[in-house]
Amino acid sequence: MTQFNLSGLKKILNPSSGKRNVVDQITDRLSKSSIGLSSGDDTLNAVSFSGMDAFDLTQNISELLSPACGMTEEEKQAELARIQAKLKSGKKLTEEEKQRLLDAAVGGVSLVRRNFENGSQLKALVQEIKAVRTPELIIAVDHEGGRVQRFIDGFTRLPAMNVLGEIWDNEGQEAACAQAEQVGWVLATELSACGIDLSFTPVLDLDWGQCAVIGNRSFHRDANIVTQLALALQKGLNKGGMKSCGKHFPGHGFVEGDSHHVLPCDERSREALEAADLIPFRA
Repeated sequence: MTQFNLSGLKKILNPSSGKRNVVDQITDRLSKSSIGLSSGDDTLNAVSFSGMDAFDLTQNISELLSPACGMTEEEKQAELARIQAKLKSGKKLTEEEKQRLLDAAVGGVSLVRRNFENGSQLKALVQEIKAVRTPELIIAVDHEGGRVQRFIDGFTRLPAMNVLGEIWDNEGQEAACAQAEQVGWVLATELSACGIDLSFTPVLDLDWGQCAVIGNRSFHRDANIVTQLALALQKGLNKGGMKSCGKHFPGHGFVEGDSHHVLPCDERSREALEAADLIPFRA
C-alpha cells in the first residue's frame, strides 16, 4: 500500500485558522478530488489521497488534528468520523458532479482509488459517467502495476515495471518482452471489461536512481531496454483493445523532486537528453 506523506497533508492545513476551519479544509479538498475532476492544486489531493483507504488515512490525520487544533479526544473522534464519511464518497456520481461533467470544457474523467469498491460498483459508475452526455466522456485511470494500481480487489496484481527490466537482465530480451506484452494484455482486458477507455501507461522515464516518485515504475536505466519493453507493453494493450499513453516527461527520472509537489528542473543539456531520455518518447 502507498504510504501517505504527512508533510503533504500539513501543506494544505492552516492551523492558525482554528480547528473547525482545519477540518473543513481537509474534507473540502477530499470532496473536490472525489473523481479526479479538479485541476491545479486540487489534482495533488486526488493523487495524494488515492493510495490510502479510509482507515489508514484517518489514522494519519489523527496525528495532526490534536496538535494542530487543540482538540479534545472526543472532538477529534467526531471529526475523524466526518472525514471518513467523505472518504467513502466517490463511488457514484452526485448531481453536482453530473452538472460539472456537462461542461463543454470537460473531455474526460480520471478515476482514483477512492472511486473503487468492487468490479460491479466500478462498472455501474463508468456506465453512469458515460450516460451523462453524447459523445461519451473518456474514462481513464492510473493503472500501471506495482505501487500505482488504482483497482485491486478482483483485478490481477500487476508487477512494477522494473520487474520486467530485471527479467531482461537475467533472462534476456525475448522473455522480458513476452512478459511485458502479457502484462499489457491483462491490464487492458480487465479495464476494458469495466468500460475504462485508457490507462496512463507505460512509464517511459529512465531510472537514474535519483527520483523516488519514478523509481521502480521505470522499466530500466537503459533507454533501449525501456523502449523495447514499452513497445511490447503497448502491443499487449492494443491486443486487449486499449490505446497507450506514454509518460511522464524526458528527464523526469533524472531529477529528484516529486512533480506532484514541486517543479523539478533538469539542468542537463539538450544533447544529454537526446542521447538517453528522449529515446523512448520518440519510438
